[in-house]
Amino acid sequence: MNHSRRRFFAVTSSLQYRFLAMSLIASFIIVAFFAIAVFVPDVLEMQNQNLGFEVRSDAATRVLEKNAWVWPAVFSIIILLGLHSFSVFQRFIGPLYRFRCALEELENGKIVFPLRIRKKDYLHGEEEAFNKMLKAFLENLGSIKDSTDNALTTFNRVEEIMTRNPDSGKTTIEAVRSHREQLERLSTAVGFFQLENESGQLETPSVTNK
Repeated sequence: MNHSRRRFFAVTSSLQYRFLAMSLIASFIIVAFFAIAVFVPDVLEMQNQNLGFEVRSDAATRVLEKNAWVWPAVFSIIILLGLHSFSVFQRFIGPLYRFRCALEELENGKIVFPLRIRKKDYLHGEEEAFNKMLKAFLENLGSIKDSTDNALTTFNRVEEIMTRNPDSGKTTIEAVRSHREQLERLSTAVGFFQLENESGQLETPSVTNK
């Protein structure tokens, strides 16, 4: 699966919808406060019966004049804020999508290293931490592979010696000792990984079939 090109709408649609809803709600709140600050004083003057007709007429005129420029300006601001917010949101969602793709590849046995995100995206600190984690994992995975290969080699040697000469005690003991050392190295490499449980205690990870 090729994730070199990030989709325009990534991760989950519900995340985009929630972000869009929050942006719209914030925009409408701003518009409401702006409209109150601009129009309410004139509207109050229009409804004040204690004021003269001329004053209330001037207030009505001001309301009409404001309607001519306020609402286009407000909608322009909302559009600009929406575009800016979406641009900022994409700089977060892009790295999250790359992290998710890398984890999916790891689940399928393929390790993407190093993980790269765009320079203008955010979460570069998380990118560095993720790559450090992968580097440590790969180093120990390589050690496990080498120890496993060596263990198989020494085991084959033991098997060959015992097959050819069942009475070769000293040679067999040396081969078994070498095989044991390889298995100890393998155990040490595997023991590098510890599972932290819910109580914060470290334990050896195990696979359980459900």
